[in-house]
Amino acid sequence: MILGAILIFNSYFSNLMLTLTGGLFTTDLYYISSIHSLIHSSIITLGALTYIYFPIDYTLIFLKYYSVGHLLNDSIYYHYLKDVTNSKNLYLIHHSIFIIGWFIYDNYDKYLFCRVLLAEMSVITFNLRYIFKYNNLGYVS
Repeated sequence: MILGAILIFNSYFSNLMLTLTGGLFTTDLYYISSIHSLIHSSIITLGALTYIYFPIDYTLIFLKYYSVGHLLNDSIYYHYLKDVTNSKNLYLIHHSIFIIGWFIYDNYDKYLFCRVLLAEMSVITFNLRYIFKYNNLGYVS
């Protein structure tokens, strides 16, 4: 339990440092949030695929602590403090549900849970589309 709390804190802190480092390059918090979300969704997608094909419990343990730290950072910094999308309550509810989900998946089918996590693939394309548009690299339709 203590190790889990330490891992969540480390993930939260590293995600917060990534957020603050992004502020050195641009002041557009939505853009920084999109890059941060792209990294998160890529890690979750790759981790879920890894578990589906090579079912090692440590994969899910890593994903759990990384994701909870990310979701806490995203909830607190981007949505509660900064409200970058003007949908603070919706995002707080969304992130809370997924944080709770990370702590109850052990009671259910882990393969099913990983298949649900594959929905993060859609977030990758959504964020890439915004990043391409933001940087005038062509609009991906």
